[in-house]
Amino acid sequence: MTETSRRTVYLYLTIVYALMFALVSGCGSGDSAENGENTAEDSPGYVDVLLRARKNAAKTQCMANLHALGSALQAYAASHNNKLPHNLNDLVTTNILSSDSVLKCPSSEGLPYIYTPPTTRAAPMSTIVIRDPGPVHLGKVNVLYLNGAVDSLSPEELEAATTSRPAKSP
Repeated sequence: MTETSRRTVYLYLTIVYALMFALVSGCGSGDSAENGENTAEDSPGYVDVLLRARKNAAKTQCMANLHALGSALQAYAASHNNKLPHNLNDLVTTNILSSDSVLKCPSSEGLPYIYTPPTTRAAPMSTIVIRDPGPVHLGKVNVLYLNGAVDSLSPEELEAATTSRPAKSP
């Protein structure tokens, strides 16, 4: 399965999950819904569920982008003496990535990911190398660790994780 196909499946599953949740939780159901009628009071519930589903789909797409970037960084390092690129555009110019579409979070209005490669070869695998430009996913920031893992952190968790980075070597 290609990376694009995998991302599409993630997006569809997120939307289906949100819609199933809405049906199970009775979102938007009221007395009039029993008669098969929808009222203005019912609509906000469905709209909220669809907006949340859209945000979750964007978060899932972002995480898929970060996974793809993690794989691209590993491929780059494998062919460049275990060194990471100076910037993410190097992944495109060296043809490791076929396009720059994964270099931006879908929720950040076109802002690129923030890339901070480790300053030493002995950096811990828990070092964050790529992250969202801000808390754009329901108040959280998606991050890619040096070991390829992807996580979603609160701003406080991100601050704690980035302030504990090893100091730059002279």
